[in-house]
Amino acid sequence: DADRPATGAARLQEAFSALASKSGVEIVSQRALAAIPADYYVKVPVEFRIKTNLAELKELLYELRTSAVLMGVSYMRVKVPEQGALLDVTLVVVGAIRKTGV
Repeated sequence: DADRPATGAARLQEAFSALASKSGVEIVSQRALAAIPADYYVKVPVEFRIKTNLAELKELLYELRTSAVLMGVSYMRVKVPEQGALLDVTLVVVGAIRKTGV
């Protein structure tokens, strides 16, 4: 059932993973966060930790913005590593699902 937050989070994880793969970005970890009720929908946030370079991160953010799946980034932290290493990025990606009974 697409109205349930767990199902929405799983679909968001699938969509984001496909975009990350297309952009050459490695997902280190991912976890669904608590759903956030709103008026007519429920926000479904998922935290992703990725390793990437700047060009791949830029491509991923562009792909996310133009994706057919409606999602956005509500939080992003970039840790700059030692010279030559990949960026350590934490993103919270948020999707939305309709509330049941509304």
